[in-house]
Amino acid sequence: MKKIANFFLFSSLLVTMVSSCKKEDKPQNKPEEKVTAYADIKKEHIAAKDATLSSDEFEASNAEGLVMKPSDVLIYKTSSGLYGKMEIVAIDKENNYKLKFNAVTYKADGSILKEGKDLYVRGTYNFNLETLEEISEENAYDFSWSRSSTLVTYFQPANKAKFSKYEF
Repeated sequence: MKKIANFFLFSSLLVTMVSSCKKEDKPQNKPEEKVTAYADIKKEHIAAKDATLSSDEFEASNAEGLVMKPSDVLIYKTSSGLYGKMEIVAIDKENNYKLKFNAVTYKADGSILKEGKDLYVRGTYNFNLETLEEISEENAYDFSWSRSSTLVTYFQPANKAKFSKYEF
């Protein structure tokens, strides 16, 4: 009988201790710090804007000039679901509108998978954002840099990759 009483006493003490422990709040998936530059953008900032990403093509240049400009920042989700960012460095009109940019692709845990500076894609070529290189294989690239005329250039997401211009 004494063992049963001790058991109930111990059980109620244990329940009291466990129920009085403070639960830690789960971390929010929304980043707290203000982003003011390309260098400040982290994987969690991009993930928080996932709903803004689109697979729609957009004009990079037209008869009136450049639509995408140096210092514009695009965020993306690759065809295999990894987040990243790219900063437009230049668009060379004299060289078939070659696009020069910086890019960072993140692993799922937020660490960097691949980072590159002064990368480029030539007019009418495709680019893989996980390997950070021009590529010609079907179903292996994330966007095409295509030309429809001497003045019109399109940025075309491919293979379920999605992009959006980042607004600071």
